[in-house]
Amino acid sequence: ALEAMACGVPVVVSSVGGHLDTVVDGVTGLYVPPLVPSALAGRLRRLLTDPRLGPSLAAAAAVRARERYSWSRIAAETEAVYNRVIDGRADAMVTTGDVRS
Repeated sequence: ALEAMACGVPVVVSSVGGHLDTVVDGVTGLYVPPLVPSALAGRLRRLLTDPRLGPSLAAAAAVRARERYSWSRIAAETEAVYNRVIDGRADAMVTTGDVRS
């Protein structure tokens, strides 16, 4: 879904897992409950019959994907997590007297 969003393609996704973070229902894509084919059909029908909905979702999705999921942002956030882990491990070693790496 994220790759489609980055390309400016409107998405319809199950409202589970990572989709809940990447897609904003009604703004950058449409949610459907998992394992409900009739809900999927309804959302696809809505997307295909509303001439303004697809372009609106696509534009917002592309902006969200570029702003929140660029490689530079992902790298910076990953580095920040690693630094927090390293800092926490260093604090634990000082407290326990364990200096093994």
